[in-house]
Amino acid sequence: MVRPLVSEDRLQSLEELEIESLRAEFIEQVMDLRKKVLQRMPVKKVLGHSMDGKTWAGMLVNYVEQINTGRVPNIESSWQNIC
Repeated sequence: MVRPLVSEDRLQSLEELEIESLRAEFIEQVMDLRKKVLQRMPVKKVLGHSMDGKTWAGMLVNYVEQINTGRVPNIESSWQNIC
């Protein structure tokens, strides 16, 4: 994927920027990745539960939230929250 911005300084505050200020190529690539994950990811079975792209994305959000609050992500507890 291309960098979302050319300016290194602006990369430091990426979460504060509007999506329109990002490079068009980056936005296109992100949307393509999102489409692949949410629509084309084959369903998997994990501990007897179905896991599709939407479920996988939810688990990823859970991991990021744990990391951002200083906790260590735990696969089992994250999976239980999603289920």
